[in-house]
Amino acid sequence: MSLSSTEKAILGVNLAEWENEFGSFATEHGLLPRTPTTESARTEGAILDDKLQRLLDTKFEAELAQEQNPDAVFSWKNPFALLNEAEFKRHVAISFERDGQQFLNGTNEVEVAPPASHREAAVDWSTRCNPPVREQGECLSCWAHAAVGVAEAAHCIATGNLLSLSVQQVTSCSTKGGSAGCNTGFPSYAIDYAAEGLCMDSAWPYRGQTGTCNNQCTKQRLAIGASTHTSGESGLMNALNKQPVVVTVASANSVWKNYVGGVVSACPAARSDHAAIAVGYDGQSYKIKNSWGTRWGDGGYIYLRANAGGRGTCNVAEDVSFPKLGASPDQPNQPNHPNQPNEPNQPNQPNQPNHPNQPNHPNQPNQPNHPNRPNHPKQPNRPNQPNHPNQPNQQNQPNRPNHPNQPNQPNHPNQPNQPNHPY
Repeated sequence: MSLSSTEKAILGVNLAEWENEFGSFATEHGLLPRTPTTESARTEGAILDDKLQRLLDTKFEAELAQEQNPDAVFSWKNPFALLNEAEFKRHVAISFERDGQQFLNGTNEVEVAPPASHREAAVDWSTRCNPPVREQGECLSCWAHAAVGVAEAAHCIATGNLLSLSVQQVTSCSTKGGSAGCNTGFPSYAIDYAAEGLCMDSAWPYRGQTGTCNNQCTKQRLAIGASTHTSGESGLMNALNKQPVVVTVASANSVWKNYVGGVVSACPAARSDHAAIAVGYDGQSYKIKNSWGTRWGDGGYIYLRANAGGRGTCNVAEDVSFPKLGASPDQPNQPNHPNQPNEPNQPNQPNQPNHPNQPNHPNQPNQPNHPNRPNHPKQPNRPNQPNHPNQPNQQNQPNRPNHPNQPNQPNHPNQPNQPNHPY
């Protein structure tokens, strides 16, 4: 399609505006057109014309999406504006197929939906136990981002402690079911992997590559169980009453590409190709947290129309997975640290003053040579009842100082020299 001089002038201004706002971000995250091997042979004018044409195509896409979704807002001012349809699909879409069939929810327990009367009219987890919006980059690791995000949220709900866990560990190490790092993956299996414990993001930061599974960092025990799943909008809302959940959606389309706000009510019919996190609903829409960074959408979020029936808007209710909420672990911060196996509930620490094998403990300076016990030199390790003839092993009775058979202890009615008795 040949552009007129007027179109080129207008688009040139638009392109300059886009490059000023998104150029550096697009370059850093691989959101620019692929450079052909013959690029060096193209003239500067031809390269510019190609960019202008791409921008014009994106404008048309946004206008069409707007017509189909009157309650949403779409714009060419987005990070993906210079990607054509095929390039955008390669950037965001993964396949949930296994052995030639669509495979989403794994084999774990199916959630039985309680009556609708038991759920809230509106829920928004983005205000509590909500990790920041992440950016997956060119790596097709949405499945790992979504699984880690719901694991973080579930652990926070159970313990009150919001951790930042390693998405890279899941991307590199969770391979069950055919998950393959930056190529494809299955959220339910990733949740199961996370339930076994994850390293902190600071110990294993995200690299945007499949990488190698070389887990040398300390795993954090999480208060979550294995994944479970549900489907349908009733099941989705019921699950959201408890926690954020992973949803699979159809995202490789102009609606998601150009979305900037409002409520989406129509998506092109397609198979689910992306995993994201549902964090709430209000009766009219579902609030979805994506992993395309905060410069996309409404601060990294998209709203999808509720009560659409079937699989839901953009397939949002087709498959919903989430970890079971578990009990708080004894050591939520460093449970598996080799130097902290029994903390903080170890009752038999070495500072117990009456241990029979610690006669010279520094907290018992007056026990072996007590001046009022000259007749019992052979009992230095029985400071509590050294003179009672019938109770040689009663070490844990500190409040019996005036026994009639202990005439030599008149000056110690309250036993002031035994302040460290554990009882």
